[in-house]
Amino acid sequence: MRCPSSASMSPQRKDRFDNSPSLIGTSGSFAPAPRPSRRIASAPPAVLLNCVDWEREPNDLQLPATADVQRYVEIGGPSTTLKDVAISIVKRLLENPDNDPDEVLFLSDCLKAGPSRTAVPCGLLRGAAGRGGVFSGAGSRDPSGNGSEDMVQRYLLRTYGSGDDTPTSTISHAALSARSFATISRKASRHLSLARSASDLPEDSARHPSFALSECNQADDSVRRWPGHLAVSEKQQLEALMEAQFPNWGLDVFEVARLTGNRPLRFVGWESLRRGCFFSEFEIDAEKALNFLTSVESSYMSSEQVPYHNSLHAADVTHTVFSLLWKVGFIEYFEPPALLALVLSAVVHDMGHDGRNNQFHTNMKDDLALTYNDRSVLENFHVAQAFKLMSRDASANILDVCDAEKFKSIRKDMIENVLGTDMAHHFRQIDCLKNQVDRLDRDPADWTEPAAVSILQATVLHAADIGNLGKPVDLSDKWVTLLKREFFMQGDEERDLGLPISPLCDREVKRFAGPQVGFINFIVKPTFDVLALLMTGVEDIILKELMENLEVWEARKTTEEKELQAEEEREKEKEKDKDKDKDAGDKKK
Repeated sequence: MRCPSSASMSPQRKDRFDNSPSLIGTSGSFAPAPRPSRRIASAPPAVLLNCVDWEREPNDLQLPATADVQRYVEIGGPSTTLKDVAISIVKRLLENPDNDPDEVLFLSDCLKAGPSRTAVPCGLLRGAAGRGGVFSGAGSRDPSGNGSEDMVQRYLLRTYGSGDDTPTSTISHAALSARSFATISRKASRHLSLARSASDLPEDSARHPSFALSECNQADDSVRRWPGHLAVSEKQQLEALMEAQFPNWGLDVFEVARLTGNRPLRFVGWESLRRGCFFSEFEIDAEKALNFLTSVESSYMSSEQVPYHNSLHAADVTHTVFSLLWKVGFIEYFEPPALLALVLSAVVHDMGHDGRNNQFHTNMKDDLALTYNDRSVLENFHVAQAFKLMSRDASANILDVCDAEKFKSIRKDMIENVLGTDMAHHFRQIDCLKNQVDRLDRDPADWTEPAAVSILQATVLHAADIGNLGKPVDLSDKWVTLLKREFFMQGDEERDLGLPISPLCDREVKRFAGPQVGFINFIVKPTFDVLALLMTGVEDIILKELMENLEVWEARKTTEEKELQAEEEREKEKEKDKDKDKDAGDKKK
């Protein structure tokens, strides 16, 4: 295998090679490889990277402007990650040792950059494959980024890809992702698309033994039907609603809240425990479960204080988790303790949320940020509140029936699940799951490693947390309205405090549809795409609704851009009129 010639490089990359003493000899020619060359098929990474300066710090990762890379990204779509591109390059090198020098440097930079940075979608990069990213900034009218496409790009990268690679920064899945490039050549030799139809699974495939694999409608009869008093009319309506919608995708929790006197979390949480047969399986005390749900719901702030992250959202996420498990079928991957941990994690995942994000608390240097050292501040707080409740109030300790080992397991799962909802680690989390799907495929019988099950478990909750854009459009729009209200409340407080106003939180910026399109394309859809590799029901049920929402928001984005353009034209006309008046006044003088 030959080292690349500097004559064939792009100017930027040539400069990086020319200034590398470990690559260039005194005569200006490439120095020999430090160890004998071997056939690339036997050890491609070692041979490939003999030509690369390992002491050089990688700059911002840039896609090689080669035809092969450009074609791969166009086929894969904007959510194709940098690591996906790297794997495709290695796969081609296995078949053809001749390489493009830009691609060699790109592989070197990816290996050195770490899993968090290489998990970023290519569509968020400027100049992706020489064509400009989806958010390339072309035509952006506001250099400050306020309301521009560049703002959206920076917002998505900063909010969902800002986690570091230290084990303490988030859940313990970092080790999974850290191994991703150690096995890059092995993975590259496998087909990148793992989706298989259900008929491809062996008929005798073993499944995880589960107490609740039977029809979920066969709920626990050992406990009372409802966790609180209801008037006869509301009881009848709620019964009909639960029977029609609870087993399915898209429960109208707004209607549940209305029928239960604004107690949606208590009733949805109870229904999840009852339909999942958790009371009988774990011998959970019904009164303690009721006290637990009641206390947790009271810990969420009112909708007036916190329009979005309140008990209504927690109820929605709890039902979404239940639906992903029982309706879509992810129950097959988990043992009973993990299932209970998932449902309880959903119930408590935003417990005590104050309607401000992690960056706000970090900027304020408040008690929460100082207590949790600026890392997953709110997520640590939420799960800590849940266990403090069970510790201080024995009558609300829903887990007191568990022995020490089972409690330890459920507590560990709940902590990792809730910390996994920190959006700062989104890209790496999805990359971790993709690694496991690549390695284990989709048969639940092969998902026995605790680390693999853990990342899947956390992703199920994470998907439920961001999944309201995969609900019917009328429900999804209600959630978006509440989220905007909460964002603007934070922006107002940031303005009053003299803090930088967070993206999407400035009510004076009239651009919201564009960020929604980006959020669906780069955050929500890739999450459910990975889950769809394991369960075909994700595509049949959820992605269908998601694409309908995407069409709606793309239309709104077009309308929004036309309105903003028209407003700009009006402002320009006003400026022209002012200039004319000024000139006329000067002439009179």
